[in-house]
Amino acid sequence: MQDVQAAVRKPSYVEHTGGQETGRSEDGTIQILQRLLSEGDTRAIADLLTSYGHSYRVCGPVCAQDAKTLSRFYLKYYILLIKEAMRAGLLIEDLEEQGVSIVRFYDMPDTESRLALVMDGTKALLPVIRRREGGSENGHILRAKEFIRQKIADPELDLGTVSGYIGLSRIYFCKLFHESEGVTFNTYLKDLRIAEAKRLLSEGAMKAVEVSRTCGYANANYFGYVFKREVGMTPLEFQRRFAGRTK
Repeated sequence: MQDVQAAVRKPSYVEHTGGQETGRSEDGTIQILQRLLSEGDTRAIADLLTSYGHSYRVCGPVCAQDAKTLSRFYLKYYILLIKEAMRAGLLIEDLEEQGVSIVRFYDMPDTESRLALVMDGTKALLPVIRRREGGSENGHILRAKEFIRQKIADPELDLGTVSGYIGLSRIYFCKLFHESEGVTFNTYLKDLRIAEAKRLLSEGAMKAVEVSRTCGYANANYFGYVFKREVGMTPLEFQRRFAGRTK
């Protein structure tokens, strides 16, 4: 923490030479913030960004030049945050969904509003960045697959339901799932339902319409259509041919 504590003093941020900023220490502070992002230390990031702004108020209100310097620094960090989030797999659509946007940054009326926007973005994106650093993507997929198995009878089960349960955006979860399983979410769900339907039909204890409901198909006719397309025969034909063979 010594480098963080040292960075919260104004001289370590910006060195003035004849009224012109050298920017050398500013870049060093950005490097510290990059490390804090990888460590997931939200509190230290907030302290560093806030102290940076407060250091310009020690001698009075922030002047126009200092406000420009502050905004430039916050923007540098904001761009770094966005880059790290995109490295973790987020798309522009995901960022905008979280309220993170360079346009919004420029729309803020003052440095305090920009700092608030930057901190909100940090809180929203840091979990995603940490998942990438910690390699916990497989944990999310395992949870998703378990949830799908538990809810397979629910005809409303879809990508949005599962991604919401996991706590990821639809777009990012869709990308993550495809990378992990090699198929799209919809294909995986359909295959799982058909496999379960085949198992139940082969046991012979349930009628096709009951199997349809149990496997998440509210419409038995649509279930029959999908089943025949995937298996090559109707559910009834499959049941007549294979019922009892698994006993």
